[in-house]
Amino acid sequence: NRQQFEPLNVSSPTVLSGTATAFVEFGYGENGAPVRMNCTTRNEACATASPAGTAINLDAPFYFEKTEASRLKPIACTQSCSVVIPVLPQHVVYVRWVFLNSAGAVLGRSATYPVAMN
Repeated sequence: NRQQFEPLNVSSPTVLSGTATAFVEFGYGENGAPVRMNCTTRNEACATASPAGTAINLDAPFYFEKTEASRLKPIACTQSCSVVIPVLPQHVVYVRWVFLNSAGAVLGRSATYPVAMN
């Protein structure tokens, strides 16, 4: 079924010093510039922090980073980590990691990179 999300496990690049937790922003080029991380036509970045290997929660496969920030629970990530992204089949998804310190403040973001989903 090409209308349902497919799981895509992604691993973090080099984790920034002082990182305690992390999450992933993602989006599609057809919804705006890749750096905007829009996974829908809504002009807001999409984010997820489901550990790699877990099933996609179809009731809440991702969160809008600003308006649903309280629902997004970053995963532990001191040296490396992996998450599962809900990706539309036959799309190129753009991915960017967000690294947080123990107080939840953003330390920085990784470079944005594309991943093709068959």
